[in-house]
Amino acid sequence: MLVNTKLNIDQQYMFFGCLVSLVFVCFFKLFGESWPTVVGDAEYYVNLYNYEDTIAPYGYRILIPYLAKFLPFGMTINFEIIQMISLCSLSGLILCYFNLDNRLSLKNNALLTILFVNTYPFVYSSTSHIRLDAPLLCIMMLFILFTKQNRNTFILIFTIFVGILIHEMFLFTIVLVLFDKILNTKITGSENLNSKQILILVVSSLLFYSLSRAYIPILASDYHVGPSMFFQFFVYHFSIYNKFGLILLSKIYATFGPLWLFLVSYLYINKCRNKILFVLFAGLILFALTFLAADTLRVTSIYYLIIILYSFQFLQLIKNKWVYYILILFQFFH
Repeated sequence: MLVNTKLNIDQQYMFFGCLVSLVFVCFFKLFGESWPTVVGDAEYYVNLYNYEDTIAPYGYRILIPYLAKFLPFGMTINFEIIQMISLCSLSGLILCYFNLDNRLSLKNNALLTILFVNTYPFVYSSTSHIRLDAPLLCIMMLFILFTKQNRNTFILIFTIFVGILIHEMFLFTIVLVLFDKILNTKITGSENLNSKQILILVVSSLLFYSLSRAYIPILASDYHVGPSMFFQFFVYHFSIYNKFGLILLSKIYATFGPLWLFLVSYLYINKCRNKILFVLFAGLILFALTFLAADTLRVTSIYYLIIILYSFQFLQLIKNKWVYYILILFQFFH
């Protein structure tokens, strides 16, 4: 009986999150500035959609283009359907995550949804056409929910396999689980995993990643990730041309806007050393990844759970209702 009740509660949150986010998706699609249909990464995903090989790293991200091929509509619509389902599901999964231990009020669930739909990841995925960002963020959230609910190791391994075939950035989730376990911050559900399970997940991640690189055919290119590539991008981002890193930092800030300030404020007030270390370690990994990205804002988007989690907890500390609503408006109109 308890299991059924919990499932019904989860379904309510999923429905609420999906419904609200669907309204915002439709709003952004109708009134937002739309991106060109086939530009940038989309060119390579179109190749995969047509069962043609393409260059690394795009050629390894086969799952969504192949899945889109099975849908009965046109190519662009097929990708948009997957993107819309992923985006709406992600909003619902975020609410499920925050309501796992204690049921939040309708006001707080609405606040969480608004915090997410007003960020770059949501707006970008709502207005773009052929992209993998929304499915990636969705599978990352699903994996964290599985660890939170103490699902068996096989389900977690299968989710890793799916995540890597969607986008290699899924591995950032495994990094978060490791940091979470070491620092005991209880963000990803790593407290439900013993050392043996953690080791299995790490080995599985490295194995699937290596196998995908070894057996998925790609076109020859000069692409490779190494120390020299990091150094070249570091020099580029911190050159005079890019105002010594200010442009890079402004793009990182633009991804979530004032939520970054809420995050820092919460850590300052809370003064929990392990939480600060977790945010810093994860942030340094993310910062390094931005050196390799053509689009800094999209890479920074994978930090969304940490941002929303601590920003939400910061807003819960605000007792003055006028300050509370001014901060929300500050984020909404940034």
